[in-house]
Amino acid sequence: MVRQWRFQFLRGQSIIPGVAVLNAINYWTIAYLCWSRSLEWRGFAAAGLSTFFQVPYTLTFIMETNKQMLPEGKEKTLSEDSARSLIKKWGDLNIARAVVPIIGTGLALWNFCL
Repeated sequence: MVRQWRFQFLRGQSIIPGVAVLNAINYWTIAYLCWSRSLEWRGFAAAGLSTFFQVPYTLTFIMETNKQMLPEGKEKTLSEDSARSLIKKWGDLNIARAVVPIIGTGLALWNFCL
């Protein structure tokens, strides 16, 4: 179970932070362009903040769980109950991390309606 999680973790670790930052920069660029043309811009700026929030959220709340599941140096073994508990905790924390960019998209769409 931990091996499967590790595979997904390493895959996501190589892609997701860059995508989050790139999306945030895109939203902030659109916000700046709207602001410079005296158009409503706050929804795009908030969407950028919401999307960028994935990075500090991960470092603050999820990284400790990641460290407990990733082997450091020598082979690390976890009991099945411990592994299940950590993966459940990680999944619960990941729900919030997944919802935040959806909120950002909603804020950007809201900005179009203004």
